[in-house]
Amino acid sequence: MPRHIIHQPKYLGENLRRLRQSRDWTLERLGNAAGVTKGYVSLVESGKRTPIGPR
Repeated sequence: MPRHIIHQPKYLGENLRRLRQSRDWTLERLGNAAGVTKGYVSLVESGKRTPIGPR
């Protein structure tokens, strides 16, 4: 597996956190806007979960 794929969730999470904080959004506000829990947003930001697309 290519190395950039392995680190992608962490990179994505770091960018998500940076953008969320630059807009002064809480985890809860982003979660509500995205239709997920604030806990899930936190897991994505920390690189522990990979976001899923629409079903």
